[in-house]
Amino acid sequence: FLFRLYWYPLKVLYSTGVVTTYRAYGRGCGLYGFFNSLLWILLGLNIYWLYFILQLLVRALSGTSNGLQDTREP
Repeated sequence: FLFRLYWYPLKVLYSTGVVTTYRAYGRGCGLYGFFNSLLWILLGLNIYWLYFILQLLVRALSGTSNGLQDTREP
């Protein structure tokens, strides 16, 4: 989790979003914004999965998980 939610935004998104913005637009890179937006979507997915993992851990540690029910007919 440290690398996905701390180092990734700190190093990768900062370097692609702030540092190289002037260089990319100066050279005429047309797909720079598209690929940078894909990196931001990846960060959103990492946060989304962290939410579900934390929910699973809270339910497992507190013992409040719902029991599984078999809905198949015999």
